[in-house]
Amino acid sequence: MTSLSFNGRVARTLLIAASLVVGLSACRDSEEHRQIKLEKGGYEGQHDQVLDAETLRELRQRGQLQQN
Repeated sequence: MTSLSFNGRVARTLLIAASLVVGLSACRDSEEHRQIKLEKGGYEGQHDQVLDAETLRELRQRGQLQQN
């Protein structure tokens, strides 16, 4: 069995520390209590904002341009 050099031990320690930091910070607070079990066919997320008449007109016009 070979012993690691000082540089090897430092590299291994840094790799383990970096892995722990990434692993422990991977879950954002916003995802911590989100619903996992979903009902089939139903969206249970946040509702979309209501678009005003001018925005709807612009979107429809843009859609017409893309169809042509």
